[in-house]
Amino acid sequence: MPVKWNDLTSKQLLYVCELYLLNLTELKFKTWVFLNFTGVKALPKQIIADRVYYFFKKKRTRFSLTADEFHWFLHSADFLLSDSHLTKNLFPQIRIFNKRFFGPSNSCYNISVHEFMFAEKMIDLFHVSKDKKYLRMLCAILYRPQKKDYNPGSPDFNGDRREPFNDFTFERRAGVF
Repeated sequence: MPVKWNDLTSKQLLYVCELYLLNLTELKFKTWVFLNFTGVKALPKQIIADRVYYFFKKKRTRFSLTADEFHWFLHSADFLLSDSHLTKNLFPQIRIFNKRFFGPSNSCYNISVHEFMFAEKMIDLFHVSKDKKYLRMLCAILYRPQKKDYNPGSPDFNGDRREPFNDFTFERRAGVF
């Protein structure tokens, strides 16, 4: 079970994003995350001697947890309900219609202030309107095709393989996302 944002895999991050969109209760969210990340399968709960036991299975091993033990294990997913401290780009490149788009580096060290301002604007617009077109535009800002003259061994290489940001062209590319 990951314990911080940078421990997540890209598959786990996508799963967490899907759960965020479902607007689940905190307990249901943490339960689904716990079961998915650990690979444990839930079996029907049983009441034995006036105590509730939750039964689980992982491969051929079966085990039980009391309600208190189960809730203690669910606390391992608490970091997903706090502010994100993800600094690793888990999707350095995306392939759409056989075309590759390259994203920012870890911690977004290779984005310009101009690019950041547009990205921040799209995030704010999405939070206000919940319209997915702003997420597509955010992707078009951050993910761009490779430079024509990309050569990491060149003395002129600036560390960014993406074509330079152009605020007049990213909206056309947004439809691809």
